[in-house]
Amino acid sequence: HTQHDYITLGDAIPQTDGTVQVNLTLQATEDVTGGGTQVNTYQGYYTVGQQADGSWKIIYGQLS
Repeated sequence: HTQHDYITLGDAIPQTDGTVQVNLTLQATEDVTGGGTQVNTYQGYYTVGQQADGSWKIIYGQLS
């Protein structure tokens, strides 16, 4: 069970198809079996695209 996530956004890299890749680091405070918590760090990216109304939407994400 994840108690809380802290997301740090990195570089935003425009792609040839008009989307933007946003690199990120996610630190998750997670419950540990037997009690207590630990912080696990994941790195990856979101791909975001601009919608017709001008808003931005996450259309893909990968973390590992």
